[in-house]
Amino acid sequence: DVVVAAETATFGLPEPLRGIIAGMVAPLLNFRIGGGQAARLLLTASTIDSAEAHRIGLFHEVIPPDHLWPRAVEMAGQCARCAAEALLLTKRVLNEEVGEILATQLAAGAAASATARTTEAAAEGLAAFIEKREPKWP
Repeated sequence: DVVVAAETATFGLPEPLRGIIAGMVAPLLNFRIGGGQAARLLLTASTIDSAEAHRIGLFHEVIPPDHLWPRAVEMAGQCARCAAEALLLTKRVLNEEVGEILATQLAAGAAASATARTTEAAAEGLAAFIEKREPKWP
């Protein structure tokens, strides 16, 4: 719900480089940062730094690594000051609209991910990764 990251954090989805897909991550990423930015990350397999992740809305705050845990505890404390019922109802309002759609997308993503892992591309991509070489795509 609320995401903080260290300035040293990086984020990437290397699955396409391995011949597979991030089927479970794709709907969640789409929900969090929108289709355009999600597509850019999912299709390019690029790694982004914390500043770029913050810019596109993946993280809410980027802070020095030694302040990460204290800030997370502080944010949890801010939430804890609120009435539990109010937080629950707020989460329900935020998630009800997308809940069914997201559940369907996650199921489709899981199926697509499982299918991708049975392909020749996956076999080659994963073998290349283990052997620390560039894949030779079928």
